[in-house]
Amino acid sequence: MRMSKKIKEIILHNSLKDPNFARDILTQLPKHLFSSESEKMGYIYTAIKRLTYTVDNYSTDTVAIKVEGLMNTNQESEEDVTNALKYLDDLYTVKVDNKDESLKTEINKYIKKELSKEALVKFISENKQEDSDNFTELIEQLKQIEVNNLGEGDGEFLDFFNDVEKKKELLSKLSVNKYSTGYTSLDAQIEGGIARGEVGLVIAPSGRGKSLMASNLARNYVVNGLNVLYIGLEEKLDRMVLRTEQQILGVDKSALLKDKLQLNEQVFDALQTKYKEYPTLGNLYMSKHMPGEVSPTKLEQIIINTMIRKDIQIDVVIIDYPKLMRNPYEKYASESESGGRLFEDIRRLSQQYNFVCWTLAQTNRSAYGSDVITSEHVEGSRKIINAVEVALVLNQKDIEFKNGFLRLYLDKVRNSSNTGERFVHMKVNPMKMRIKDETEEEYKEHLALLSDDGREDTNKFQKKENKVDQLNNSFGGLEI
Repeated sequence: MRMSKKIKEIILHNSLKDPNFARDILTQLPKHLFSSESEKMGYIYTAIKRLTYTVDNYSTDTVAIKVEGLMNTNQESEEDVTNALKYLDDLYTVKVDNKDESLKTEINKYIKKELSKEALVKFISENKQEDSDNFTELIEQLKQIEVNNLGEGDGEFLDFFNDVEKKKELLSKLSVNKYSTGYTSLDAQIEGGIARGEVGLVIAPSGRGKSLMASNLARNYVVNGLNVLYIGLEEKLDRMVLRTEQQILGVDKSALLKDKLQLNEQVFDALQTKYKEYPTLGNLYMSKHMPGEVSPTKLEQIIINTMIRKDIQIDVVIIDYPKLMRNPYEKYASESESGGRLFEDIRRLSQQYNFVCWTLAQTNRSAYGSDVITSEHVEGSRKIINAVEVALVLNQKDIEFKNGFLRLYLDKVRNSSNTGERFVHMKVNPMKMRIKDETEEEYKEHLALLSDDGREDTNKFQKKENKVDQLNNSFGGLEI
């Protein structure tokens, strides 16, 4: 049997077993790849493809009924129908070693090759080569095909009571994969930081410190020896560089820039020399793009290109901010749904390439004047929040702003045992663009300011009666 035919049969087999595989892979492939092998392959392909558009799940019997209906409509002979249904049964029952990495690679290569060929044929058939602007679209499409891990979505499986060593290995890596944010007060509330493969979210109104917080996180990770990729979609690169020069060693803007924003080259050169005295510093890479320029596929390519170009593992990726990305889901989904799916793509990339990820989100107008700003002030927040481990919302009253204080509202902390403070109190040094932990004296001053401002005590979590508690009690106190 030719290798290409074997691969096509495996694709059909996997599509029969897994409707999600069929939606992701089979529906992208042209019918002629299968019908050119045999009519029965073509009918099975068509039956599965149509079912993926009409039902969430299907059985082999459902596919068989669909195949039989298609063949009867085309007045195929009874013998051909019988042979096709027998072939369908053989495809379903054949044993495929999904752990065979070489086979996975061959399938992946074949699918990418055929999808690329199909994209080129369509491009030429539509006469798009006449306009040079269309080549950017073609290149983007080919890149997307190349970076996708097609047909490799088997996931992970664990037998909880029998895979003892695997459990031990997984649990022993929890602290190893988790990295401090550089803020003792914040780490204490979020179980020590967030880990590789996890996503954090910083929320704030427009112009209220999203980028400041994100860049301080980048600075802290770099100081702790990690390699950070900061992807900016809003600010100009010169502003990003200026802020970072101030933050790394804590330099006043007035020292770095003279009157009329002229660079003080002597101070600048001294800073570059000083950096070399700290060999334990990680690397900080900045990638600046225009709003609407970076799609999830482009984001993946930026990450891959950085790792290849610098021959280094990226430990942390910060995206400032996803709302300014080109969201491919906006065309056919609501704002909430499309935003959630975009964040799921970001989460997938963090797990696939094993990095810590921080993202940002902006509140709507309803946040202004609110006593406490939360994720509820972000459009489509529920879908977005579902995709992250930690969600922090910057809160800053006018009196806090004037005195250099802010609070981080712990909107979501997944898997946390925290039942105490709802806010993390921070100190801001605007001249150095730095956010830091408060000293004991600063903390007392901060609380006094808030008390004088008449703010209610919203520091504590409010325990609510819920059905889970009732269920736990009914099982004699055992937690489920």
